[in-house]
Amino acid sequence: MADIVNLFEVEPGQKLRLYSEATAEVVSNPRDGVWLFVRYLTSPEDPDQVNISGGAPPAVPEADDILAALRAGYRSIDEGYGFYPGFDGWLASLGYQRREDIPCTCPDRGYRGHLPECRWVR
Repeated sequence: MADIVNLFEVEPGQKLRLYSEATAEVVSNPRDGVWLFVRYLTSPEDPDQVNISGGAPPAVPEADDILAALRAGYRSIDEGYGFYPGFDGWLASLGYQRREDIPCTCPDRGYRGHLPECRWVR
């Protein structure tokens, strides 16, 4: 039986043997406990996967950025503009942009609905 891997602790550059007997190098870890972005080093089942990765995935907002954006959204409500002008404006001021052309970036991939920071990346 294979060892269980704590996905929160996997670092970029680490090499993993996958269930399919493929090996991969971790490119990025969003530290959500669910996803790892990898580049295949070997893939017996599908050799075309080798050395293919999406590159480094877009960077999602850090927890501190999200908290600050939430506060900006609440201030925006108090000023009479609604939540999203403040929230979106704060993330945009940090260099993030909302992209509809990428998959959901919520930690649970939208299973329970989307978070305000969904699809905001830089």
